[in-house]
Amino acid sequence: MSAEGDGDSDTWTQLVTDVASIVAYTPPNLPPPSVSHRYVFVLWRQPAVLDATRIHKALGLAETMGRWARIRWDGHNFEIVRSNTPYWA
Repeated sequence: MSAEGDGDSDTWTQLVTDVASIVAYTPPNLPPPSVSHRYVFVLWRQPAVLDATRIHKALGLAETMGRWARIRWDGHNFEIVRSNTPYWA
């Protein structure tokens, strides 16, 4: 993964890679009658020696992760790199 460009005035930098994602992005999509939610985005550091197969095996993930598996995922064993809000979980 590498940074593309120098970032903007808000220090936002797009990250690019040619490696397939471990878990596909799922955009927010709340079922009715849900009201407004606050979303927290957290970026964890991934060791370079891990690949998708090893990560799936180590975390007990299925090849395709559904919504409930994502909700119940536990990130406490990973180093947090950045978050858009304080993260105490």
